[in-house]
Amino acid sequence: MLKIKTFRPFPSKEVRHVLRGVPKVAVVDRNISMGKEGIFCQELKAALYALDARPAVFGYIAGLGGTDVSPEILEESVIATLRKDEPEDAPVWIPGD
Repeated sequence: MLKIKTFRPFPSKEVRHVLRGVPKVAVVDRNISMGKEGIFCQELKAALYALDARPAVFGYIAGLGGTDVSPEILEESVIATLRKDEPEDAPVWIPGD
């Protein structure tokens, strides 16, 4: 599990180092940008772009409106990522309780 503590400047070099050789990455964003997916997922994809063998990045949106992101939600996201070969074209929305 990788937990980013600083978003700006984004730690691209460190993220590339830690995720080098990892085949898949599940990203759980607690926000959505006015584009396609969560802001962190977009930044992570941009940081990994320089790698020759990039991991597949699976985006999930959860916890919007202050709802909790429980350990069960994180576990479900990881299990879903492990079961899929390729990420969806759009992020997977996880409804809150």
